[in-house]
Amino acid sequence: MKTIFIFTFTVFSTLFSLGQTTEISNVTLQNYINVHGKKMELNGAGVRTKYFLPMYVSSLYLQDKSSNPNDVLYNVKHKVVQLDIISDFVTKERIEETVKEGFEYFRNSLEIDDEINMFLGVFKDEVVNGDKFQFVAEDTLCRIIKNNNELLVIDNINFQKALFSIWLGNKPINDDLKEEMLGK
Repeated sequence: MKTIFIFTFTVFSTLFSLGQTTEISNVTLQNYINVHGKKMELNGAGVRTKYFLPMYVSSLYLQDKSSNPNDVLYNVKHKVVQLDIISDFVTKERIEETVKEGFEYFRNSLEIDDEINMFLGVFKDEVVNGDKFQFVAEDTLCRIIKNNNELLVIDNINFQKALFSIWLGNKPINDDLKEEMLGK
């Protein structure tokens, strides 16, 4: 009887776990994550490449899936962009350069230079293959997490929108990646 119970439990556990993750470029993404008591669902993900080299897997988590970038940027109060570094080509200098490029569009219009400089400080330590960054938006807050350690919290909705616009805005870092993150 005990053997039947263990077998049944194993079968149901295996069936339940199927579909709980998504794999992209050898990175296993959870289909659901819990962020401060809120269940977030994987909306979409893709690989950021530069000079034909894969750099990182970028994924977007939302409470309710959406393919509308303006809705995600301006109406969704809780969202997560996760970057899983998948290349030795990514260094703190290269990621800092990429982030600066992404913010360039907003530097003068939103007056968020102080916040951008604080954010760039997150990359003072070396960035290596296997690192995971999460940018967590909660109302007006933006939490920056590296490898499950919260490094910085910025309370500025304009900074938050500019940060998420790097991937989802009108001038994203990569159009194909934007579409993949929006589940298109």
